[in-house]
Amino acid sequence: MGQTSDTQEPRLQVPRFLRLSATGDSVSQVHSWLLQLGLGEEAAAPVEVAQQRFGFWTRNAVFAFQTMAAEQEQAPGRTSPPTGVYDLETGISMFDKVRGAGASQPEAYFVVGRVTYAGGSPCSGGTVSLFRRSLRAEKDVQKTVTSAESYFLLRYAMPESERAAAKTGPLALGLQVRLGSAVVFKTPVDQLLLNPEPLALVDVKLTTAAEKAVTFTQIMDVMSHALTDSLEAKLDVGTKEVRDGRVSVGRVMAQLKEDEDSQDMSFLSHLGNLDQSASEQLVNVVASQRLAEFTAAKGAKVPADIVFAVIGGSVLGTIAMRSENGSDRLG
Repeated sequence: MGQTSDTQEPRLQVPRFLRLSATGDSVSQVHSWLLQLGLGEEAAAPVEVAQQRFGFWTRNAVFAFQTMAAEQEQAPGRTSPPTGVYDLETGISMFDKVRGAGASQPEAYFVVGRVTYAGGSPCSGGTVSLFRRSLRAEKDVQKTVTSAESYFLLRYAMPESERAAAKTGPLALGLQVRLGSAVVFKTPVDQLLLNPEPLALVDVKLTTAAEKAVTFTQIMDVMSHALTDSLEAKLDVGTKEVRDGRVSVGRVMAQLKEDEDSQDMSFLSHLGNLDQSASEQLVNVVASQRLAEFTAAKGAKVPADIVFAVIGGSVLGTIAMRSENGSDRLG
C-alpha cells in the first residue's frame, strides 16, 4: 500500500480473483478492506498483512465476510456458498460496505510491519507505539508488543468529529520503538506518514547502536540492583547514598576497578548473572560512565548512553515504507 493518497475515499480498484498463496498489492487492497470492516485483527493478521500474502488468516476473514454479506443480503447475485476464495463479487461487496461505513474519512487507519535488528534477526517483545503529530505536540494513540517473529499491527481510530467534517487538517502518524526502557527508534519528522492510506506497511530496521542502547539499559538495570543491594562500601561513595538517591549509579560505576586488588566488574557480572556478551560490554559501560563524568566536570555533560553508542556505532534505525509497486523505499 502507498504512503499517501490524493483522496480519503476508497478508490474503485477491485481485484478480480485471489486465493491461497496469492501475493502483492491486490492482496493488500483486500487486507485493507477486511481490517476496515473489523474482520480479523487476530494475532495472525500482522504476518500476512506485512507480507502482502493471502494465507489462512486472509481466507478465514474473507469467508467470514462472505457469510456476513449473505446474511445481510449484501451480495444478492451470489450463487455459490461462502468459500474463502476472493472473487469480483466479494470485492464489489467489500468496497460498497467500506464506502458506506467510511463517511468522508476512514473509520480507522492501520499501520502494520516488522521490527528487525541490523543483521535482520527478529526484534521480539519490543513495544511499538503509534503517535499522531501536530505542529507542537505528539499524542500516543495505540501501542502493542512485537510478536515472536517481530510483527506488529496498530490501529488509529479517526475521531467522529473529524470523520464527519468535509475537510480536515493533515494527518501525520509516526512510530516509536522501545526495548525495555530504551527508545531505539522514532520516526523522523520528514518521514512521518502524512495523510496515509487506510493501510500503511512500515518496516523498521534497527542499527547496531540501537542494539547497544538496549544492552546499555539492561546492564544499568542489573548494575543498579547489584550495587544498591550487594556491594560493600569499599568505594568512595557508599551504597546507602546510592539507595537514597543522593548519588547516581553511574557515578558509582565510574569508580569500578578490575585489577589484582579489585575485581569489581567480574564480581558484578557474576552477581548480575550477565552472559559473556553482556559481561564484555560491561567494560564499555564503565568506560562510558567515566567519560560522562569527565565531560560533566568540563561542563559538556555528554550522557553515558550516548558515549556508549558512539563507542559502538551510529544511532537509532531506518524505516522502510513500501510503495505501491511493492518495492521498499528507505527513509
